[in-house]
Amino acid sequence: ASIGAMSAQNIGAGREERAVQTMKVGMVTSFCLSVVVFVLASVFPAQILRLFADDEAMIAEGMLYLKTFKFNYLFASLWFSFNGLFIGSGHTKFSLFNGMMASILIRVPVAYLVGIVWQNGLSGVGMGGPVASFIGALNGLLFFLSGRWRRPTVLKDKEKLSV
Repeated sequence: ASIGAMSAQNIGAGREERAVQTMKVGMVTSFCLSVVVFVLASVFPAQILRLFADDEAMIAEGMLYLKTFKFNYLFASLWFSFNGLFIGSGHTKFSLFNGMMASILIRVPVAYLVGIVWQNGLSGVGMGGPVASFIGALNGLLFFLSGRWRRPTVLKDKEKLSV
């Protein structure tokens, strides 16, 4: 969220490169924090799950889920950082489409296919998150590299009058 606000301020001031720098700093910061969460979820999954309940069956099932879902922390930090820049630059439709596509067209089918159809249980269901976040981050990278995020989305007053 802060990347979006700070990027919008920089873009409004005509400082696009500062907006890109804001995204990069936010991306590195969030990725580093995500690595810490990933490591904690890898090393202490049972202890983390015990924060929610002390039910051994739930903890055993939760550990199966975290086994694959923990990778989501790494990819989501990248995806959300790209989205911050795109939202700040006024490209909210791309962010909406990318989020809906990743959630509905990727996450749900992957979770169903790997978890239920291929009978990998909660470990397979947990795979939906990281796959969707990876695709979302990849789409974000491609949109960023295309430069289309730099195109203005808000019309100037003169342009509104001539339409």
